[in-house]
Amino acid sequence: AESEGGSWCKRASRFAAKTLSLFDWCDESALSLKRMLLRCLFCPPFLRTAHGRKMLARCFGLDPSFSREMTAVVRNQLLAGRKSLADHYGDILFLAWRNLKEERRQEERQRESGRMALEARCLLVLEGELLPGLVSSCLHAKTPKLSDMLRRLLRSALYQKRTKLVAVEEVITKTHEPLIFRALNAANAEVRRNACCLVTECFPLTHARQQTAGGGQGGSSRQPLEEWKQLNQNLLAKQIDAMASLLMDDCVEVRGQAATSVGFVLKGHWDALPAADVKNMVNKIAELCHDSCSSAVRCKAVEALGCLLDCAHAQDAMRKVLPAVLGLR
Repeated sequence: AESEGGSWCKRASRFAAKTLSLFDWCDESALSLKRMLLRCLFCPPFLRTAHGRKMLARCFGLDPSFSREMTAVVRNQLLAGRKSLADHYGDILFLAWRNLKEERRQEERQRESGRMALEARCLLVLEGELLPGLVSSCLHAKTPKLSDMLRRLLRSALYQKRTKLVAVEEVITKTHEPLIFRALNAANAEVRRNACCLVTECFPLTHARQQTAGGGQGGSSRQPLEEWKQLNQNLLAKQIDAMASLLMDDCVEVRGQAATSVGFVLKGHWDALPAADVKNMVNKIAELCHDSCSSAVRCKAVEALGCLLDCAHAQDAMRKVLPAVLGLR
């Protein structure tokens, strides 16, 4: 009986997802249905089921204005501080983006050209407004708790999906690059701290190799390899310079968070970073172990070096750095 109930729920959710696209969401007659769907966004039993999350993800492709309303509900619910909500909302946003992004067959495009145009507008809203808006809210959050919740949502929606879909890298760079570097150089120390935390999650930002028009018989060709490599090298250097500058920040909290963030980045990407930059950042972390302004910064720096001890590639560098830190005992 339980399996029959699950099968019925699956069929019902699929039927609902297909039926919702038949409504005119700009008409006043759809207001009551909109309210019910928005209520589903903060209904825990509905969010806990995979079929419920899939149906809500489909709702992001119904109408651009309705997508904005759903995102507003998501933001308000994150203020409650429940971690499971952030995970569920991140899953919904990823499913919504993937559903809108995936290519349809040519016959479906011809048969549902109007519907495809609407979904294209919804995708533009999702990538151009909603996801960057969540990133901006994370960077400018008034409390560390809210910033943590938004990072958890973005982690579930984007960062953890990098291995599942290559196109996620392009979305992360597109939504983060215009905002995160401004935040890393902001006058507000709390914004710089939030940006430092976010860099740890989204590192490294990389550009996808673009298609250029006018090449070959198909009318398009890929971006030159050397140009693409140089573009990514410049972006990587920009990220490294920003993190290195945060290690010397005037604010104690920012320096401490920068030491933690740089430690995690070095541990996970030691081989991918230039040796000179790695050496420079490790030396700066070692200098923070003797920070005269704050004991918290010294503790964070020691913890960062301890994190690097677990990295096999960092052993040679640690042999040179640790003797200078032993004087702290």
